[in-house]
Amino acid sequence: MKNVRWIVGDGASISCWFAIWLGDLPLFNIAAEEGFLVDMTDWVRDFMSPNGEWDKERLTAALLMEVVKKVLYLIPPNLAACLDEPYWALTSFGHFTISSAYDHLKSPSDSIRLENSKLWSWPGNGVALREYASSFFIVFITGF
Repeated sequence: MKNVRWIVGDGASISCWFAIWLGDLPLFNIAAEEGFLVDMTDWVRDFMSPNGEWDKERLTAALLMEVVKKVLYLIPPNLAACLDEPYWALTSFGHFTISSAYDHLKSPSDSIRLENSKLWSWPGNGVALREYASSFFIVFITGF
């Protein structure tokens, strides 16, 4: 889910590749972009060594070094610790609210904003755009 992030506890319920637990994208996006082969069933805790630290060798085999450094900076999952905790990224306190989801859905995405700006900054003059829109409307209504 795009707006759900995770706080790592024991790492047992966070998909290493598809959940967002490091940064703003799933790690799968980064690994796939760079051509790394990954086991899609990995959990975050699968990247721990037997001594309870991050398994640097396994991380390095699956991710770019700059991403590995970010992972190593995090406290490793602790099997005796609390459970992993999801939070809603669209509120400052991390809890889902209908108003935050509504605000997000009613605001156009960046790609839609870009397309709209392209349309309204069309190189033709405004008269030509209005004439085109009027012609389209007339054809649409009359069927001619």
